[in-house]
Amino acid sequence: MTSNDAPCRTRIAGILAACLLAARLFAASAVSQTIDLTLARQYFQEADTICQRDNGRLWGVSLCGPMLLVDPATRTAVANQSDREGRLTLTSGVYAGKLPQTINLANTATTWAGTKWTMIVWPLPEDRAERGILMTHELWHRIQNDLGLPMSSRRTRISTRRKAGSGCNWSGAR
Repeated sequence: MTSNDAPCRTRIAGILAACLLAARLFAASAVSQTIDLTLARQYFQEADTICQRDNGRLWGVSLCGPMLLVDPATRTAVANQSDREGRLTLTSGVYAGKLPQTINLANTATTWAGTKWTMIVWPLPEDRAERGILMTHELWHRIQNDLGLPMSSRRTRISTRRKAGSGCNWSGAR
């Protein structure tokens, strides 16, 4: 090593540090853009309309409750309400934050930050009827254990089949 190498290494280290900083700043700005907050707010309103229309008639309890829309690429989460631990921040009429690596991302029910959520992976279907069916199905998973119908039981499969023929409109359309 010569003394002429030191300035070159210092410059390279500076360039690498600048690149890492730029990458972090770019990633931070991308996180806030992964889920369209206006569209998320619309989907939460659609879910609320479906829940209010059912009004607990099908299962004896309301399907309405905490919902998380999650982007699996960035772990960004957008919710229809705050969590009990204050990890989500109110932004444009919804609550936003980032889920930790310890939370599995899937269309399911999950408990995080002191709240039991309906989690739905972003993006949701563009078709309103398909989206309504998906949201209703996932909202049901949040309450199913409270109904005594755990996910893996035979009783759940039989009961779900009986309810499926009830003629309810899950799309939110009139």
